[in-house]
Amino acid sequence: MQTQISKKCIPVFICAFLNSNQSIASPWVEADDPFLRSDLQFMTDSGLLLMPVNTYPVRWSLFSDQFSQIDTQHLSDADELAYRNVQYRLDSERLGRGRSHLTLTGATSESAGNDGFGGYQKTKAGISASHEIMEDQFAFRVASGYRQAKEKEDRWNFDNSYFAVASRDISLSVGWLERWWGPGWQHSSGIAQQSYPLPAFSFSYQQPKVPIAGALWFETLIAKQDNDIADDYLSASRLALRPLSHLQLGGTYKSWFGGDHSASKANEWLDAISANNDNGLYSADARLSTPLLWTGAGGVYGEYGRTRDRTLSYRMTGIDAQWLLGHQSVRWVLEYAKQEEKLSDYYLQTLQHKRMSIISIPADKELSIGSYWQFSTDQQLALFWHYTTINENESRHRITTQFKQPMLAGLVTLNLAMMDKNLPEQDRNKFGINYEYRY
Repeated sequence: MQTQISKKCIPVFICAFLNSNQSIASPWVEADDPFLRSDLQFMTDSGLLLMPVNTYPVRWSLFSDQFSQIDTQHLSDADELAYRNVQYRLDSERLGRGRSHLTLTGATSESAGNDGFGGYQKTKAGISASHEIMEDQFAFRVASGYRQAKEKEDRWNFDNSYFAVASRDISLSVGWLERWWGPGWQHSSGIAQQSYPLPAFSFSYQQPKVPIAGALWFETLIAKQDNDIADDYLSASRLALRPLSHLQLGGTYKSWFGGDHSASKANEWLDAISANNDNGLYSADARLSTPLLWTGAGGVYGEYGRTRDRTLSYRMTGIDAQWLLGHQSVRWVLEYAKQEEKLSDYYLQTLQHKRMSIISIPADKELSIGSYWQFSTDQQLALFWHYTTINENESRHRITTQFKQPMLAGLVTLNLAMMDKNLPEQDRNKFGINYEYRY
């Protein structure tokens, strides 16, 4: 009976959204562009934007109104450059520029490219096309592609498709969207969508001004994973806050359900979201940021995660800062992540989706040092060095890079990853190229 009632309520809830005169369905700042994220982070660290930027995708409407209140006459050169970069992307969304995409991909390995936020290649060869429509009451994107994959069902895909309705500060969405939950650039135990996107149904709530809590973003979702275990549904919830101008907080809880065929899926989901079942992965994170000398801005951040059965305990600390060097915007990043216990077989399977895990944590320890460069000639470069400890007797060095160049009425992205030693079933050097045409 509960399942039947919930199914009837969903269309009614959506219709109420569509009939609202104040409905605005906004596209997101998606989890695919570390350079846009870098500028947003710089503006929040400088105090120009009052919003949490530790959760993606996040709706543009959470902070778009703040742009009209920024006094552009008194910005530093670094603030003005970041402002113009973000303002251009925001105007593009408002005016509907580049709603249609055509993307071609080729690589020696599907894992070529920069690790971390927005960096992975995802396939050796593929082609995809998409078209997005945004109206006052709803927004959707239809995307379809074909890629090289071992399983036939993985070749045709709908990655990046979505349908969303919104009313004031509440939105509903369904589709295949990439997500990154956490303050890290290279590591996250929240959600680090470096595999194929999970098909998910999501509810979110945003509020730019809340007493004590400050700016607030909340999201909860149900996603379908493709793995061999019985609990193949993921329930994930994320709360992000900005209680003070220089403090951002976040918390994530993930749990899995679907294996108990004697109970209804609705009851299993309620147990999962309320932590009444016997599995789960908790994450908590914080970032303290401040303006720096020479018109820079940066911060220190950290994250802690563990499973309910304590088979995993994960810690990550990092520091980053962005400056304007000449006419080039540069963000420097240093992160250290450590897994103190090993995942049990259950979590090794539940966290695996398609090609990679839905979190990004090292097998033992990893130090990552690198930078994001945005040149005055419109090129963009991400370059990182990683030192990874597998166990007491094994370690490896990696260099990963991503270079973006406007070309041929589109954007060309070159991805490169190099290791100091050969590993089983992995290429030592990996190269890939993407071409994206927007019209």
